[in-house]
Amino acid sequence: MKNWKMDYILKVALILLFIVSLFWITYDEWSLFQGKIRSISLLSIAEISVLFIFSQCINGYMLKEFLKVFKINLKFQEWFGLISIQSLGNYLPLSAGLASNAVYLNLNKQLSVYNFVSYVAGHTMLKCFTFGTIGLLLISYRTIFYNEFKPL
Repeated sequence: MKNWKMDYILKVALILLFIVSLFWITYDEWSLFQGKIRSISLLSIAEISVLFIFSQCINGYMLKEFLKVFKINLKFQEWFGLISIQSLGNYLPLSAGLASNAVYLNLNKQLSVYNFVSYVAGHTMLKCFTFGTIGLLLISYRTIFYNEFKPL
């Protein structure tokens, strides 16, 4: 029981250290944003937050479904956590978020690096195809109804 309390205290301390460090590092920059941040409505912030969480849920669920091919079942906490860490880590160099997913899945779910690369390649191709198709449909729609794009 004592170890659980120490682990919890350590996690809370690390989170607080991270938050304090973030404010300390960005302290000089707050003056640049004060006027602009106040002009954003709370409704806009709420809408963007809901859309972000919704997109995280969709991406996490896709991760869960793709990994079923490799006979890996993820619980909600795992797939949502993996996608959230990936989103944060991808702001770091060398796609650290994707690498963190590879490490977690390799250590905790015994997913080989080969299978992880296969998953990433398949996921990327499906997303490119999907977004390309949606883009073509939107361009076609705007060309037909609004005459915005003219063929060469």
